[in-house]
Amino acid sequence: MPKMWYQEPQPDPRLLALWQLAHVHAHALGTAAVAAKSHQEAAPQCIQTPATNTSCNNRMLDLDCSSACRKQSRPTFTGPQIFVLEKTFEQTKYLAGLDRAKLASRLGMTESQVK
Repeated sequence: MPKMWYQEPQPDPRLLALWQLAHVHAHALGTAAVAAKSHQEAAPQCIQTPATNTSCNNRMLDLDCSSACRKQSRPTFTGPQIFVLEKTFEQTKYLAGLDRAKLASRLGMTESQVK
């Protein structure tokens, strides 16, 4: 068979890495409300300095870039959670610690998310 003058198109590894990161983040958004507190306790925090941020950005193709260097995504709240939070904060601008803990427990959120 004659050799073709063109090569089979290969996927760009940068796009593949971005697609994989987007897939991981989309999955994380679905479980963020449930796992936010345990993730914050278990994951080491990365101090965002220009050096660490740059080194992580330079390793975009390296899928082993530590999770501590990645920005943590914000959790998404459900419609009922937002409704209850808005109504609660319309009535009371500041919640005491015990009230905040009860509301967080009732909504399946962490106390820091209720702040």
